Amino acid sequence: MIIEQANENFIFTKRIEFEDLHGNTEFVELREMNTSEKSQMLRAGKVDKDLNPTDLLAMMEHAEKIFPQCLVDSSFEHSDGRKAKPDEVYSVLKKRPSVMYEILHNWMGQGDGETPFGLAGDKDKN
Repeated sequence: MIIEQANENFIFTKRIEFEDLHGNTEFVELREMNTSEKSQMLRAGKVDKDLNPTDLLAMMEHAEKIFPQCLVDSSFEHSDGRKAKPDEVYSVLKKRPSVMYEILHNWMGQGDGETPFGLAGDKDKN
C-alpha cells in the first residue's frame, strides 16, 4: 500500500437509515471518527464500564462539533434538488433528539451489532 494513500484507504463509513413521519427512508453516512474525536466524544458522554454514555446530552452537544466534519453523504436536499450541507443536516437532526440518539448510537457502533469502528471494537469477543 502506498503510505500517502493509507489515511484515505483505511477510513470506514457507516450508513445509518431511519424513517420520516411519512415512512420514507432517509439516511446519513458518517466517516469514522479519528482517535482524538473519539476520545473527546467518550469523555463528553462520560461512558460507563461497558462504554455506554451516561451523559447523552453532553455527548449530543459534543457531536455538534464533529458531526458536520464526519458527514460524508445524506438524503437531505433543498427543494431545488441541491444537496444540503453537513451543518444544515445537523441543524435539522439536532432538533429531533430521538433520531439524533439513534444516529449516535449506531455511529458509535452500539446499535446494529456491526462495529466497524465501534467504541471498543467487538466487546462480545473479549
